[in-house]
Amino acid sequence: MSQEVSTYLDVGVVQIQHYLTQPRHLRSQRDRSAMIKVATSRYPEEYADPEQAQRAGLAQDGEFDPIAQVCAHLSEERFPGWRRNDAAGDIDGVVSLVRREPVNGDGPPAQADNPDEAMTKTMTQIANIVIAHLRRKLPHAEFSARFTGPTHALYVEAYPTMKELQASGLAFGNDYPALLTCDECGRTPVTAQYEFQEPTARTVRRVCEDCGSRERLGRFGKANPKNSAQASPSLTVEEWLLEAINQCLRSKIRPAEHFADLANAQSGRRVNHLATVFIDGDAMGVRFQELTDPKQREKAVAGLSEVAKKALIGATKAICKANDAILPVIPHVLGGDDAVATVTATAAWPFVREFLKLFEEEAGGVLPGATASAAIVFAKHTTPFALQFDRAERVLRATKRAGARLRYEAHLKNPIAYSSKGTSSIGWADFTREYIVPTDRFHPTIRDLNLMAPKLEKLAQQLTATRRESWIRLLGEPDRETVRDQLCSDARRFDLKELVSPYLNPDPGSGGALRDGLSELLEHLAMLRWWA
Repeated sequence: MSQEVSTYLDVGVVQIQHYLTQPRHLRSQRDRSAMIKVATSRYPEEYADPEQAQRAGLAQDGEFDPIAQVCAHLSEERFPGWRRNDAAGDIDGVVSLVRREPVNGDGPPAQADNPDEAMTKTMTQIANIVIAHLRRKLPHAEFSARFTGPTHALYVEAYPTMKELQASGLAFGNDYPALLTCDECGRTPVTAQYEFQEPTARTVRRVCEDCGSRERLGRFGKANPKNSAQASPSLTVEEWLLEAINQCLRSKIRPAEHFADLANAQSGRRVNHLATVFIDGDAMGVRFQELTDPKQREKAVAGLSEVAKKALIGATKAICKANDAILPVIPHVLGGDDAVATVTATAAWPFVREFLKLFEEEAGGVLPGATASAAIVFAKHTTPFALQFDRAERVLRATKRAGARLRYEAHLKNPIAYSSKGTSSIGWADFTREYIVPTDRFHPTIRDLNLMAPKLEKLAQQLTATRRESWIRLLGEPDRETVRDQLCSDARRFDLKELVSPYLNPDPGSGGALRDGLSELLEHLAMLRWWA
């Protein structure tokens, strides 16, 4: 009697978000998203190299599969039998391969004296071939490789046991600082130059190998007549979202050409700013392991990407207005439970609230109890995006720690009644007015925000911007008694007793109560600037 054993290999771009945020220009960031898809995910056959598409049946049902091209390349290098690992799903930036071999009842074939060492050596050779293949399309990306031997039948069982390989995944650095650096990313030496179409004229820029390889896609799916073929109209997640929103709303919303356009997309005055939003699932590995049925786990892995897509569409629809001409969201990354987007500042809070609400609801059908953490960083549109992302990443780490602690404490108090629903947490920072994020900042959950919303709406309706800023300065004073007296005096003078009373005499059950009422008011006033 024979059975099958499976060997798995995953090769992926390391820190894909950082790779996408390296360029200085929005167009180049979009190009990087497209190039990652071209390197690792299926895309329309018409945009593939005709010779590549015809070889080994790499194009099927009108789509070109670059992973099939990788497998064909491995066969040429004397490593046959590898194919796409469908159990891992189609994730941008990841090549997941599997090789299945029949084993007879007498046991596996004889191996070297040290089978682990021999297999690691072979898998390192294979991983290096895959990385070299990807490097031609993503010259300056960094890669990691992991594998598992033929010990598990299913990918979800094998995944936790995967071992890291010491493959050549590091990107080539700038070894010669004296050379000119790329005009697009500013990180690597110049190797070529291309003409770029600016709003008023065409300019010549000197670019590195990586930025030059992306230039052949043109801008936002439009061909550059001097540089190869046209890209797919739905090659990036932004273009896919744009098509979905226009179809749902029956509108003709167009994408923002520049960050400045996005910053003012929903305001009648040119003083608006941007928000970088970073969303990541909480302890997804643990959630998957809680599913005892391996087939259910495989279904959850594949279904999680659809959950994130539905949440993104729903959250974008929630912030789009009837007279919008520009899409108020630029999604940069959407992979599984991971999402990075730039949003018009005034739309950030409703966007994140709706995304996390839908994420919890949709995930309930495939991964019960799944939650996510979100970070919002407000900044001027001129702030380098890489800096905004770095700040958002730091805020997200703090938010995840706070959310995990909150869920742990709630579970200890009442294990029977505990439910994770509504515990997705949000952290935020406003770098248009604060240089350091307060260490004691409150990280509200979706449940907290829903309870806080009535208070915030009242503050927004009754407080002027001048009064809000005055109270923020007042509440920063260390003498709490003086603060309370001054606040009561202002409430009487400006007829705001009803507004201030809940904060002077806080009800713990009223929602979102912090350490004390004054701290809660300060937090609400700080949030209020971009609440509506």
